[in-house]
Amino acid sequence: MAAFGEKFSRPERIPREFHRYLIDAERTRLRGDYNTDPNITEDDADLIIQRTIEILNFAKSNIDCL
Repeated sequence: MAAFGEKFSRPERIPREFHRYLIDAERTRLRGDYNTDPNITEDDADLIIQRTIEILNFAKSNIDCL
């Protein structure tokens, strides 16, 4: 995660919020894996999916210059 931030987010090769999206998704995954009551809602999952689609669309459009 840190390397992604260093190589892509800090030099602004990608929108900075994408790094935040990945950090948030990782935290949610860890909650789901390790908390006895993770309290992850369908809305939480939908948000992660929407953000993932946004990142993938950006990557598809910009793959040659990343």
